[in-house]
Amino acid sequence: MAGAQPVPVRRAHPRRAGQPAAPDPGRPDLVTCGIGANDILYSAPAKLFADLRTLIGAVPDGAVLLDLPLPTGIWGVIGRASVPYVTRINQTIHQAAGARGLTVAEVSAHFLPPWTGKFAGDCFHPSQDGYRDWAQALLAAIPAAAPAL
Repeated sequence: MAGAQPVPVRRAHPRRAGQPAAPDPGRPDLVTCGIGANDILYSAPAKLFADLRTLIGAVPDGAVLLDLPLPTGIWGVIGRASVPYVTRINQTIHQAAGARGLTVAEVSAHFLPPWTGKFAGDCFHPSQDGYRDWAQALLAAIPAAAPAL
Protein backbone atom coordinates (compact mmCIF):
# COMPACT_ATOMS: atom_id res chain seq x y z
CA MET A 1 0.00 0.00 0.00
CA ALA A 2 2.47 2.62 -1.10
CA GLY A 3 1.37 6.13 -0.25
CA ALA A 4 -1.26 5.14 2.31
CA GLN A 5 -1.60 6.78 5.72
CA PRO A 6 -1.66 4.78 9.00
CA VAL A 7 -5.43 4.53 9.52
CA PRO A 8 -6.31 3.18 6.01
CA VAL A 9 -3.48 0.64 6.29
CA ARG A 10 -4.83 -0.60 9.64
CA ARG A 11 -8.33 -0.95 8.17
CA ALA A 12 -7.09 -2.84 5.11
CA HIS A 13 -4.82 -5.17 7.11
CA PRO A 14 -6.41 -5.87 10.50
CA ARG A 15 -4.57 -8.09 12.96
CA ARG A 16 -5.88 -9.25 16.31
CA ALA A 17 -3.43 -8.88 19.17
CA GLY A 18 -2.07 -12.21 20.38
CA GLN A 19 -3.46 -14.13 17.43
CA PRO A 20 -0.79 -15.83 15.31
CA ALA A 21 -1.02 -15.40 11.59
CA ALA A 22 -2.50 -18.37 9.76
CA PRO A 23 -0.08 -20.18 7.43
CA ASP A 24 -0.35 -18.70 3.96
CA PRO A 25 1.66 -19.98 1.01
CA GLY A 26 1.21 -16.56 -0.60
CA ARG A 27 2.68 -14.74 2.40
CA PRO A 28 5.51 -12.38 1.44
CA ASP A 29 9.02 -13.13 2.64
CA LEU A 30 9.46 -9.58 3.85
CA VAL A 31 7.07 -6.80 4.80
CA THR A 32 8.38 -3.26 5.25
CA CYS A 33 6.46 -0.37 6.73
CA GLY A 34 7.49 3.25 6.77
CA ILE A 35 5.76 6.58 6.85
CA GLY A 36 6.80 9.60 4.86
CA ALA A 37 7.60 12.97 6.35
CA ASN A 38 4.46 14.34 4.69
CA ASP A 39 2.35 11.81 6.66
CA ILE A 40 3.27 13.48 9.95
CA LEU A 41 1.53 16.67 8.87
CA TYR A 42 -2.03 15.32 8.62
CA SER A 43 -2.76 14.62 12.27
CA ALA A 44 -2.39 16.31 15.62
CA PRO A 45 0.62 14.91 17.50
CA ALA A 46 -1.42 12.89 20.02
CA LYS A 47 -3.39 11.22 17.21
CA LEU A 48 -0.27 10.62 15.15
CA PHE A 49 1.53 8.89 18.03
CA ALA A 50 -1.53 6.77 18.84
CA ASP A 51 -1.95 5.83 15.16
CA LEU A 52 1.75 4.93 14.91
CA ARG A 53 1.56 2.63 17.93
CA THR A 54 -1.60 1.00 16.58
CA LEU A 55 -0.08 0.56 13.12
CA ILE A 56 3.10 -0.97 14.54
CA GLY A 57 0.96 -3.28 16.66
CA ALA A 58 -0.85 -4.43 13.53
CA VAL A 59 2.02 -5.16 11.12
CA PRO A 60 2.88 -8.83 10.62
CA ASP A 61 5.47 -10.48 12.84
CA GLY A 62 8.91 -10.12 11.27
CA ALA A 63 8.07 -6.85 9.47
CA VAL A 64 10.86 -4.31 9.16
CA LEU A 65 9.89 -0.75 10.04
CA LEU A 66 11.61 2.37 8.75
CA ASP A 67 12.25 5.42 10.87
CA LEU A 68 12.21 8.92 9.42
CA PRO A 69 15.17 10.92 8.16
CA LEU A 70 15.98 13.95 10.27
CA PRO A 71 15.48 17.19 8.33
CA THR A 72 18.75 18.68 9.56
CA GLY A 73 20.01 21.28 7.11
CA ILE A 74 17.10 20.94 4.69
CA TRP A 75 13.88 22.92 4.24
CA GLY A 76 15.31 25.92 6.08
CA VAL A 77 13.69 27.04 9.32
CA ILE A 78 10.85 24.49 8.98
CA GLY A 79 13.35 21.65 8.72
CA ARG A 80 15.35 22.81 11.73
CA ALA A 81 12.22 23.43 13.79
CA SER A 82 10.85 19.96 13.03
CA VAL A 83 13.96 17.99 14.10
CA PRO A 84 12.78 17.54 17.75
CA TYR A 85 9.34 16.37 16.57
CA VAL A 86 10.79 13.91 14.05
CA THR A 87 13.22 12.68 16.74
CA ARG A 88 10.27 12.00 19.04
CA ILE A 89 8.44 10.17 16.24
CA ASN A 90 11.54 8.01 15.66
CA GLN A 91 11.75 7.25 19.39
CA THR A 92 8.12 6.11 19.30
CA ILE A 93 8.79 3.90 16.26
CA HIS A 94 11.81 2.31 17.95
CA GLN A 95 10.00 1.79 21.27
CA ALA A 96 6.85 0.28 19.73
CA ALA A 97 8.91 -1.91 17.40
CA GLY A 98 11.11 -3.05 20.29
CA ALA A 99 8.06 -4.03 22.31
CA ARG A 100 7.06 -6.36 19.44
CA GLY A 101 10.60 -7.57 18.69
CA LEU A 102 10.55 -5.92 15.26
CA THR A 103 13.57 -4.57 13.45
CA VAL A 104 13.83 -0.89 12.50
CA ALA A 105 15.73 0.21 9.41
CA GLU A 106 17.42 3.42 10.49
CA VAL A 107 16.84 5.73 7.56
CA SER A 108 17.79 8.51 9.97
CA ALA A 109 21.32 7.10 10.13
CA HIS A 110 21.71 6.57 6.37
CA PHE A 111 19.90 9.44 4.62
CA LEU A 112 22.31 12.20 5.58
CA PRO A 113 23.99 15.31 4.16
CA PRO A 114 25.40 16.35 1.82
CA TRP A 115 21.90 16.77 0.36
CA THR A 116 22.90 17.77 -3.17
CA GLY A 117 21.23 15.40 -5.62
CA LYS A 118 19.32 13.46 -2.95
CA PHE A 119 15.94 15.07 -3.63
CA ALA A 120 13.65 14.86 -6.64
CA GLY A 121 12.55 17.94 -8.58
CA ASP A 122 9.85 18.67 -6.00
CA CYS A 123 12.64 19.22 -3.40
CA PHE A 124 10.69 17.00 -1.00
CA HIS A 125 10.75 13.36 -2.10
CA PRO A 126 14.03 11.47 -2.41
CA SER A 127 15.68 11.09 -5.80
CA GLN A 128 17.33 7.88 -7.01
CA ASP A 129 20.41 8.86 -4.98
CA GLY A 130 18.26 9.57 -1.93
CA TYR A 131 16.42 6.26 -2.21
CA ARG A 132 19.79 4.55 -2.47
CA ASP A 133 20.44 5.75 1.10
CA TRP A 134 17.02 4.41 2.17
CA ALA A 135 17.83 1.07 0.52
CA GLN A 136 21.12 0.92 2.43
CA ALA A 137 19.18 1.37 5.67
CA LEU A 138 16.87 -1.49 4.72
CA LEU A 139 19.72 -3.76 3.66
CA ALA A 140 21.47 -3.11 6.97
CA ALA A 141 18.27 -4.06 8.86
CA ILE A 142 17.39 -7.22 6.93
CA PRO A 143 20.03 -9.48 8.56
CA ALA A 144 18.53 -8.62 11.96
CA ALA A 145 15.08 -9.58 10.65
CA ALA A 146 16.26 -12.77 8.92
CA PRO A 147 15.41 -15.19 11.78
CA ALA A 148 11.79 -14.10 11.52
CA LEU A 149 11.65 -14.61 7.75
